Amino acid sequence: MDEAEQGINLPRLGVVATDELFIEGLIALLTQPSGWEIVILAEPKTLVAQFLELVLIDVAATDHILELVTSFRRLRPNLRLLVIGGPTNEGFMEQVILAGARGVLSYQATEADLRLALNVVRDGSVWAPRRVLSRLLDRATAVQTAQTASVGGVHLTNREHEVLTLLILGLTNREIAHALSLEVSSVKAHLTRLMGKAGVSSRTALGVHAIEEKWL
Repeated sequence: MDEAEQGINLPRLGVVATDELFIEGLIALLTQPSGWEIVILAEPKTLVAQFLELVLIDVAATDHILELVTSFRRLRPNLRLLVIGGPTNEGFMEQVILAGARGVLSYQATEADLRLALNVVRDGSVWAPRRVLSRLLDRATAVQTAQTASVGGVHLTNREHEVLTLLILGLTNREIAHALSLEVSSVKAHLTRLMGKAGVSSRTALGVHAIEEKWL
């Protein structure tokens, strides 16, 4: 009995790639042991006809990876993108995340890393080296020259700014606590105050509000 007969819905992974060997290797790696259904995408508009939440983009498939990531996110704001390949320097990885990807891997990543990265991004978190997340946090807080910052008439403390930045990057409360050397209860308290300032009642709504109102 196959998956369809058993009523099992396999997780679907959109793939943007042009190298046939890369695609064949990916299918061999992910379809049987990991149970993914692979959907090859030719261009961003292909998403319209696909029910996908996660897309893997091979950098070798385009000369304009940042623009492609932006295009996908413009069509599907909630789409989770994982980029593989490209320069391994922190600056490039940082740019990919800032463009809207939820994760970035090098071609040297192991099979285990690829599977784990897919699952982490699928669950809504960010997959990137900790040093890259640290750089993004430094970038976000460097613009603050005082203990508090005013954005859209709302005052954010430096710590609230840091917590909000990591929330938008997709980190869980526990991951935020680890990154900032805080207790999880402290992170929850900061998020509760931030949700009060935003007038929302969930982490997701807080992130959307902060982006729309340009709090960061």
